Amino acid sequence: MILLILVQLYIVPVILRNLGVADYGLYNVIAGVVTMFSFLGGSLSSGIQRFMSFAIGKNDKELLNTTFGVTASIFIVFSFVTFLLLESFGSWFVNCGMNIPAERIVAANWVFQFSVLSFIVNLVTIPYNSAIIAHERMSIYAYASIFDGVLKFLLAISLSFFSFDKLIYYAGFIVVISVSICLFYIYYCKRNFEECRDIKLTWNPEIGRKLLFYSGWNVVGVLANIGRGQGLNIVMNLFFGTLLNAAHAIALQINGVVSQFISNIYMATRPPITKLYAQGDIGGMWNLIFRSAKITFYLLMILSIPAIIEIETVLSLWLRDVPEYTSNIVVLMLMMTLIETLVNQLISAFQAANRIKRYQQYSSTIILLCVPLSFVVLKFWKMNPMIPYVISIALSFFYVLSIVVVAKMELNMSMKKFLHSVLIRNVIVFVIVFVLVRVLSDLLDASFGRVVVTFLLTLLSSAIMIWIVGLDGVEKAYVSNQISKVITNIKNNRIHEKS
Repeated sequence: MILLILVQLYIVPVILRNLGVADYGLYNVIAGVVTMFSFLGGSLSSGIQRFMSFAIGKNDKELLNTTFGVTASIFIVFSFVTFLLLESFGSWFVNCGMNIPAERIVAANWVFQFSVLSFIVNLVTIPYNSAIIAHERMSIYAYASIFDGVLKFLLAISLSFFSFDKLIYYAGFIVVISVSICLFYIYYCKRNFEECRDIKLTWNPEIGRKLLFYSGWNVVGVLANIGRGQGLNIVMNLFFGTLLNAAHAIALQINGVVSQFISNIYMATRPPITKLYAQGDIGGMWNLIFRSAKITFYLLMILSIPAIIEIETVLSLWLRDVPEYTSNIVVLMLMMTLIETLVNQLISAFQAANRIKRYQQYSSTIILLCVPLSFVVLKFWKMNPMIPYVISIALSFFYVLSIVVVAKMELNMSMKKFLHSVLIRNVIVFVIVFVLVRVLSDLLDASFGRVVVTFLLTLLSSAIMIWIVGLDGVEKAYVSNQISKVITNIKNNRIHEKS
């Protein structure tokens, strides 16, 4: 994982240098238009994972096979409809609704068509991704990520030797990567999962209705998150042009790299949470949710604090030409992600219980509000371009409140236990670690050495504060037991080597 992150951090400045700031921003805003249509696919993916995990938890193979067959039928129809929507509305918006320089319109259309093709290929991959997650074969994602990282590394390097329009070449190579990853997932699933071998396209009214109802409400949440990310990207394009899109894209890259660790934890814990619910072990489900919520926050905190404190130095070392406002956008995005991570793991409980309607109504409305609010503020008071991100952070606090309140109302979550076990502990640990590291790092002059020292200080102070404040008695006992096992194994190995 660390190696892949280093590769990702390496290829971004290489691509930015070869494409140029304007073309890099242009690619991301056009790809964002296509990504906005992924809300249905993303919501269906979550639904498939939920119902397949539920069937596995019930040990019902017939239900599992039928569920996969129904989802395959749905995706055939969905892919066709989405393609028509993209080629009509999306194509019109790229040519008539966006702020694109006249000399790059042809390249923009090539990028759009390649992005549509990549999107359709990724849709085909979704049912197979869901099967892998439901069966908890998370190691397969490691292999796929390595493969993906190698291909993107080759893409970044090859840009320097390509004489044709590099933006078009870049978009076309992304299609090749998408197809390669898709074939990898299909091959693995057909070899390892019975329900994926001989797919029977079918329609079961009961399963289809439940899946579409679940996915229908999940659409709201997925649309809100996509709308916030890509909607803000389009708002920035309309008011400030492609240079701000480049800054936004770089900030998204950094936020995505940092968030990648916790997304893997979400992916790994979602199936067992659903299975515990299916088996009736509600207490075990909440224990897993609370503990994984703390793990995800602490991990994100350890990665985010050095990035927030040293962002100017990191960007200057990482990129030759740093687009204006990039550092501010990165800091604000990381803060927003940290705030929302406090409660994001609770969403797994709503999904497991299939009680997503009310939480989606409240949380998604709050998330999506940032786009119209930002547009109105910039339309009538064309102020600092950081205003949309400040609005997003303010709304994140209301998002946290809405998730906690609805979890209490819908799932009878113990508010006291969540506040004491997760929320208060996480906030205290973050505040102490951030202030301590900030004060100590300010004693040194800005340099690469200070970046390293800041990270080590964050790691050390986080470990101490997590142990003192962040963990409860049961968790401390578990950690102590695991450390004892590791030490015992090391001693036994040394004894074995001597003998």
